[in-house]
Amino acid sequence: MRRIAAGVLSLLLFCLLAAAPLSAATPVPAAEANAACLKCHGDPDLSARTERGAALDLYVPAERLARSTHRGLACTDCHEGAGTTEDFAHAPHKLSASGTKDCADCHARYFGDISASFAASRHVEKLGDKFSCSSCHDAHTTEARSATRTDAEQVRFDNYTCLRCHTDLSGYKALSGREVWEQNLSHDFLPNKDRHFAAVRCVECHTPVEGTDVHRILPKDKSLRDCTACHRAGSALVARTRTDMADDDVAGMFLGKGLFDDETLVAKLLATESGPAAKRAEVDANGFINSGLFADSYVIGATRNVIIDGWSLKLGLAVLAGVLLHGCLRFAMRRRRAAGPEHSEYVYDLHVRVWHWINAALFVVLVATGFSMHFAGLPGTIGFAVSVHAHDIAGWLLVANYGVFVLMALATGNIRQYIPNPRGMIVRWAVQARFYLWGIFRGEAHPYRVTRSQRFNPLQQAAYLPIMYLMMPLLILSGVWMFFPELTPETVFGYPGMWLTASVHNILAVGFAIFLVAHVYLSTTGDKVLSLVKGMFTGYHVTREHHDTDER
Repeated sequence: MRRIAAGVLSLLLFCLLAAAPLSAATPVPAAEANAACLKCHGDPDLSARTERGAALDLYVPAERLARSTHRGLACTDCHEGAGTTEDFAHAPHKLSASGTKDCADCHARYFGDISASFAASRHVEKLGDKFSCSSCHDAHTTEARSATRTDAEQVRFDNYTCLRCHTDLSGYKALSGREVWEQNLSHDFLPNKDRHFAAVRCVECHTPVEGTDVHRILPKDKSLRDCTACHRAGSALVARTRTDMADDDVAGMFLGKGLFDDETLVAKLLATESGPAAKRAEVDANGFINSGLFADSYVIGATRNVIIDGWSLKLGLAVLAGVLLHGCLRFAMRRRRAAGPEHSEYVYDLHVRVWHWINAALFVVLVATGFSMHFAGLPGTIGFAVSVHAHDIAGWLLVANYGVFVLMALATGNIRQYIPNPRGMIVRWAVQARFYLWGIFRGEAHPYRVTRSQRFNPLQQAAYLPIMYLMMPLLILSGVWMFFPELTPETVFGYPGMWLTASVHNILAVGFAIFLVAHVYLSTTGDKVLSLVKGMFTGYHVTREHHDTDER
């Protein structure tokens, strides 16, 4: 009898287990479950109002929902029905008495640090319960990345989160009790503010600059106004820039958030290369620092190329050392040149002198401000915002001045001054080089007299021709591309266009700075230290040197 009973129970158990898969409801994928909701809520023309006439925002963009961090959830996971089959058949829907879930229902346990920052923000201080997570974060479109993104569309979307209240008449007044025009959104202190709005999130300046806290919105008088905080090697943006978490980053992603905050574990993770302390300040294979900051942009002062900077410094120091050594030797071995009768000739026309001094002044401004931007925050440099404005103005004046130079060179025939006679050119270079390296110390006369028809010696011609008709146009073109980044090719030879453009501009700028040093020094090699400089004011070249008739 017992055997029969055991057999019957075994048979019943087998039948129940076999039937279970058939009777259990198969889970429906979230995308499929949400499709029915999006038939209505995915329509951008959907509009509805409350009984009091207030507009309701019920539109959910399907493409953004598919990319959002909540894409794996069904709509009903948050918007629970009242428990009947007709809950969502008609509008308005019948929702659970507990209402729609809020962010804290899922996230409060894991993001205690964010809750604390949020509670200390200016928004909560002024608006209280009127301000919540959903005031900024739309649960339907929030993506998983947590900081600055290189995608311009995403930056615009993030900033729209701020501007939809700060530029909305009714919304801003409802939240703050003030009219929208009572706030100051001018940002006039910010150089190129439109480009900042297009490439940088509002929270980068309106939250504490140290660390990654972007939820504690500061009062406007405490917001960041120091440009060098971002435009330097240790850019504040670096600490905020993250891409999606890689597998080896997961271990440290909850540090400081209320989980796994054992002091020993924190110290170990912060010391590892893959921990949260590992940022993008290291040098990449091409020599750029902070190359992961913005993959498609060049941040002046932050994404510098240390290889170019290093060689520029070495070359600059070498030229300075050479000039100082040459000057010291001239002073130590100075000999009076054989003096003859004074020879004076009107060499430099007024338009040439005016152009020359304007060009010199503009280059001094450009070199000083360019250095101050490139090495922002370095002691002794000019303020970044002042440097940007001055550099832009001087740059455009240089473009106009160079245009005048080319037109006058063509109209007056001055361009011939830059074109050397190929016959015997190498010999003339050697003669002039010998004078600078030897003859000048022995008190010899310049081998080639300065005349109205030929103002430049052979080495000056060899230098000025490529400088004025090749390097200058490239400097201007690269500067214009940096001023209008939308004109810059996206990639050049496989490299980001802005990075290559900025590198070329920097190399040329260093070249002109070195030329300026050498040019100023060579202007002291006349009969007297300031003889040649005086000639660029009066137009007359005056000398007492003996010269044989030279042929160039």
